[in-house]
Amino acid sequence: MNVALRLIEQSRIDIAILDIRLMDEMSFAVGYALGERSIPLMFLTGHKGSNLPVDLGNAILIEKPFKAPMLIETVPRPASLAAAAERPSTSLGANSARSGATVLLCGGR
Repeated sequence: MNVALRLIEQSRIDIAILDIRLMDEMSFAVGYALGERSIPLMFLTGHKGSNLPVDLGNAILIEKPFKAPMLIETVPRPASLAAAAERPSTSLGANSARSGATVLLCGGR
């Protein structure tokens, strides 16, 4: 978890996907640090009926197992990337705006 917090301080992150449990800790501290920087985040969990703290309630919560296409479609796109995707381009592929995002991915065990 300390590595994730350090990355948040030192890096430009557009989106974060966090497992609720990171080893033996809950990842909510990482969620709060992301929220302070207005970085969109999603939580993943393998525990049925898991709830997020009220002050993290605007984050997306996805229960495992999930299918990859569903996760890809659910990942929020930052406004700057969405605007870039709408601009015509002759040299970039169709998914270039989405692939240009910096994603912080923190998994459990």
